[in-house]
Amino acid sequence: MRSLSNEILPMKVLLRLPGQFPERFTCIEVEGDGDCSECFVLARFNERAKCYSIIERFPLSEPAVADAESKVFEFGEAGKDAYCAGLTRLIDSLKTEGGKTVICRQIHATTEASVEDIFGRLCSRYPDAAVYAWQDGDSFWIGATPELLLKADNQKLSTMSLAGTRPAGGTAEEWDAKNIEEQAIVTEFILDELRNCGLHPEVAETGSRKAGPVEHICSLITAEAPAGSALAVAEKLSPTPAVAGYPRQRALRQIDEVESAPREYYAGFFGLCSQDFRELYVTLRCMKVSASGEVTIYSGGGITHASVPEKEWEETCVKASTLLNVIN
Repeated sequence: MRSLSNEILPMKVLLRLPGQFPERFTCIEVEGDGDCSECFVLARFNERAKCYSIIERFPLSEPAVADAESKVFEFGEAGKDAYCAGLTRLIDSLKTEGGKTVICRQIHATTEASVEDIFGRLCSRYPDAAVYAWQDGDSFWIGATPELLLKADNQKLSTMSLAGTRPAGGTAEEWDAKNIEEQAIVTEFILDELRNCGLHPEVAETGSRKAGPVEHICSLITAEAPAGSALAVAEKLSPTPAVAGYPRQRALRQIDEVESAPREYYAGFFGLCSQDFRELYVTLRCMKVSASGEVTIYSGGGITHASVPEKEWEETCVKASTLLNVIN
């Protein structure tokens, strides 16, 4: 596999935010709290964000990459028994304790595609997503996320509650109780956290939002701009119940117990900060691609007392197909 550079510092970034043209950045981490004006912001799961000062910034044309038809992948049964056994124990606990926990699993593959080609294919296939690729040592994290964590200017703050999953376009029926409950937990958490920051949030609208082969329940939430740091508000929101669970601290402990490997950047967040504008997204639909072409795809789902392990396994397979279709 061909990468952009073998350098570790400065860090290389490709980014295409929704409604914008793709860009290439070269960044250097800012020590300490840093001055995050004109910065690329990056946070691992359940960790504080780091700011990377942008020292070079180049606009890119929309990638002209031949796009292949979507394929149906056979995922096999490797790891399924252990995954389902872990979920069964967790579901038994949730039947007693209530709440929700998001469990991620890893899917391994290989690719001969370059970072640029994968990025271009994601831009072509998912025009409404935030598409990203950033350097992590000799590897790159690449993906296309549908989930806004926070967007703010000097007047207004926006975020979303995105949860619940079903195949896209397969039904016109109402969402089932399990998915409605899962998304309602996320909405209430976000509203509570924004109120704790002294804001007055409102749910603007709720509907279904398509994200590749699946769709989610999405509530758009708005509030006035915070008097202090919007990045500090983002750090209070992250990780939301959409990617961790609720109650949050208990869910984090259950994630450590059930998941077999660290999440690293999966379900953290990234984006751009300037003096007048911040736009941050949750790191979902993502994969880590090594210099030799080894791929680790991260795919998760929300588990409640009503979850069925086999259906949750199938959901992670459907979500992973988003990325498998662009690396092959």
